[in-house]
Order: sequence, then structure tokens, then C-alpha cells
Amino acid sequence: MAFSKKIFNKSKSIPFGKSIYKSKDNGIYRFGGVRDKRLGKECVFYLIPNLKNKKQPYIKAFEKKEVEELWTLLITNQELKTKDFKKNYKDLYKEGACCVSAFFGIINTLFPKKFRRERGKISIR
Repeated sequence: MAFSKKIFNKSKSIPFGKSIYKSKDNGIYRFGGVRDKRLGKECVFYLIPNLKNKKQPYIKAFEKKEVEELWTLLITNQELKTKDFKKNYKDLYKEGACCVSAFFGIINTLFPKKFRRERGKISIR
């Protein structure tokens, strides 16, 4: 299957608030939208549960460059490992391992059942 080389603009089609991932503890990750600027950078936002205050989820984001590079790495290598996030996107991963699940949730929403999430990696089916 051929995938588009660009993913950032395609992610704009996901509706705000759409559930993109369900964690093992039943926490729902939601799509927060695409914003043209955050600290001068374009970003894809997602919301994750806040265990201390369920009414105020944490807001996290991928910069456009991160999304595009992660997507390219996944398509090129047929898989994307958690260690790829840790090694190449340290600032992103410092915000939490939720970025791996959120990235999977976004691409799986855009391309249902084309990717698999296993312990430590995302791969193409």
C-alpha cells in the first residue's frame, strides 16, 4: 500500500475531540487539533487524561517537523520503535511515553487497521 509522504496536513481532517487511542487503563486520548503556531512552530495537539483532575486533561503536541520525520521513518523502515522516539526526539519523549501511543492513535485514525501497536513499536500490517 502506498502512503502519502506528508501526514501533518492530512491530520487536519481529524475532528476536534475525536478519540484516537485507549490506554490499558482505559484512558482516552483525544485529538486536539492542528494549530499553525505554538512558540513559532506548527503543531498537532492531543489531549491525555489527567489522573489528578479528570476535568482538565493534559495538552501535549507534536511539532510539524516531528510528525513528518516520524512518519517518514515509519514508512521507510516499516516500523517505528520507542527507542527511536527516545534517541531522536528527546524533548518530545521527555514529556512522556504517551507520545508513542498518541502518534499511533493519529495515524491509526487516518489509516484504520493499517498499523499495529505492539510493545515497544508501531509497524505496518
